[in-house]
Amino acid sequence: MLVLTLALSSLPASAIEVGGIGIIPANPDPAKPLTVSWFIYEFNPGATIKDAVLLRNNRNEELKVKLEAVDGNIASDGTFGLLDAKSSSDHDIASWTKLETTELTLKPLSKVTVPFTITIPKDAEVGDHIGGLVVYRTDDRPDQVARAGGAQVNIYTRVGARTYLTVLGDITRGFKLMNRYFYGSDKKIVFRFRAKDTGNVRNALEADIKIYNLFGLFDEQEKMEIGQIMPGKVLSTRVVWPGKDRPLFGPYLAIMKVRDAYEPLNHNVITATPPKEITTWVVTFFIPYIETIIFVLLLFLAWFIYQFVIWQRLITLARQPLITYKIKKGDHLVDIASHRHVPWKLVAKINDIRPPYGLGAIKQIYIPDAKGVKMTDIAIPSFFTFVSRPFEKLRFRKRNYYTIVIERGDKKKDVEKFTKMTWVAISKYNGLSPSFRLTTGRELKIPRNKK
Repeated sequence: MLVLTLALSSLPASAIEVGGIGIIPANPDPAKPLTVSWFIYEFNPGATIKDAVLLRNNRNEELKVKLEAVDGNIASDGTFGLLDAKSSSDHDIASWTKLETTELTLKPLSKVTVPFTITIPKDAEVGDHIGGLVVYRTDDRPDQVARAGGAQVNIYTRVGARTYLTVLGDITRGFKLMNRYFYGSDKKIVFRFRAKDTGNVRNALEADIKIYNLFGLFDEQEKMEIGQIMPGKVLSTRVVWPGKDRPLFGPYLAIMKVRDAYEPLNHNVITATPPKEITTWVVTFFIPYIETIIFVLLLFLAWFIYQFVIWQRLITLARQPLITYKIKKGDHLVDIASHRHVPWKLVAKINDIRPPYGLGAIKQIYIPDAKGVKMTDIAIPSFFTFVSRPFEKLRFRKRNYYTIVIERGDKKKDVEKFTKMTWVAISKYNGLSPSFRLTTGRELKIPRNKK
C-alpha cells in the first residue's frame, strides 16, 4: 500500500524538513518575518515576479528530487493544503509559475538555489491566489514504512512552501454567515459554523461568544478562531469550546459577534474596509441522553412491576365469591370491610360508593368473601391484555354512528324511509320515548351497523 503525504509549515519559522529535504524562500525580506517560510507577493495584473527557492539536502547521501509549482486550496473546514501538479488549474498561480529547472540531483549536505518567474496575466482575477512549491524524492525508497491491519504501508512525503499572491485592483471584502448552532459532544461544547466569502480576498473569521443559562452568564470567549475562507468558497467548520465543559441539562443561549479578522500579509498595501461585524444568537437545550434513557427504562420497569402486582391482585379478587350484606343501623363501611378482611376502598369501588362514603340510603352492598371457596373456572384476561387496555383509548376509532338533522315537514315515516330503520329502534338508540315529537333542527344518531 502506498500513501502520499504533504508536509507544510503552518507557522512562519525556519525551513520545514522531511526525509532530509528542506525548502524555503531564497530571498526573504528582513522587514517581513513571514517571508522566512512563505512566498508573499502583492502585484498588479500583468506584472512579472522574479524570485528563487532554496533547497537543502541534509543527508550524507546524494538525493534525486523533483520540484513543482502547484495550486493551493483551503478546504471546507478551513485547513490549508497544496494540490498535486495534475490537480492544479491551468489558469491560476501554478500555471503562471515557471521554474528554471524541475529535476535536480542534490549532493550530500548541500543547498541549491532554483530561480523561478511568476507572470501574472493582464486579465487575472483581482484578489487572493494561493499555491506553493513542493519538492520530493524521485527514487523508489519510501520515507517511512508502517503496518496497518497486517499490510505494509509505504509513505512518501512531499515538502512544500506556501505562496500567497494578491492581485491588486478593486479589492472587496465580505462574508455571509449561512448557519450556526452549538451542541454537546461527550463532555465538550461544540460550535458549528457555515459561512461564505463574498469578497475577492480571503476571510479569517473569529468570534466573541457569550453563553447564558437561566441564571445568567455561563461562560465566554473572545477572538475564538473560526477559520479561513477563500473568495467565493464556503467554510463548514467545527470548533470545540475552549472554556467550560458542556452543561448537564437545560436551555442555553449563545450570543456571538462574528467578524473578519483578516490582515494582509504585506502591510504596505491599502486594502478594502473590513466587513461589518455580525451579531447573532442561537439557543440549544442540553439533555443527558444516556442518563435520560436509563431513567425512562427504570421508570418503565417500575410501572411494569406495579401493573403486574395489580393484575395479580385482580386475579385473586376475581376468583373470590361475592356475598350480599344488608346494611344495619350504625354500620360503617370501614368496619364492614375490616370484618370481612378486605380493603374498604375496594368495597366502595365495587358498590360505587363515593365520598364521604356514607351508607345512609344504601340497603345492601356486595363484599368479596376472602374466606369463601375460590372459583377456578372463570375467564381471566392475560397480563398483556390487562396492561395494554389503558392505551386503547389513544387509538383513533371511527364513530359507529352518523347524524341526521330533522328538517321542517319531516315525519317519523320519512325518517324510517331514509334510514331504513323502525322509529322504535331509532328512538331507543337515542334514548327517546317512542311517542317523542319531532322538531325542526333536532339531531338524531343513526347506527352504521343496523341490526
